[in-house]
Amino acid sequence: LPEGNYDEQMRARHLQDMREDLLRAAARAETYHDFKRYVQELRARKQAERDAEKRRRGEQPDTVKAVP
Repeated sequence: LPEGNYDEQMRARHLQDMREDLLRAAARAETYHDFKRYVQELRARKQAERDAEKRRRGEQPDTVKAVP
């Protein structure tokens, strides 16, 4: 039989599992926020490139509003 208080060891293991779950969830959330920030930056950069290309070609921005 293992030495020490079995119930205390089980409680300690359970707490350690919960800590690991929290740390894993925090890392996953951080990665998700990094991904979202990267996507926003990428979209902004691509839009700026499209706008610059339109200006280079001399196109006017679309200012016409369609009325249904």
